[in-house]
Amino acid sequence: MKNAIVLGLALLLTAFTNALVEIPQKPEDISPLLVGETIPDVSVMDLSGKVINLKAEVAKKPTILVFYRGGWCPFCNKQLAELRTMEPELTKMGYQMLAVSTD
Repeated sequence: MKNAIVLGLALLLTAFTNALVEIPQKPEDISPLLVGETIPDVSVMDLSGKVINLKAEVAKKPTILVFYRGGWCPFCNKQLAELRTMEPELTKMGYQMLAVSTD
């Protein structure tokens, strides 16, 4: 459970690092990942330094993908702490939870 969160955080960090290659020029160029949209095919690094394909990781099983601002954000930390309490039940139901930040 904790490993899944750590993996997710690392994956997201790398995803955002790779995404910085194409910096949006205006606010209209930025849009969230909406329900039903396809996850970009990016390689990200987990907290252990292993490079993982985010799209492949999400394809393994139903996934709750959380994007958050960073470890410095008290609101994000509170949300992640609450999500962590739900993770055992979600895992029993066949879900995985991945959390991504720019940290």
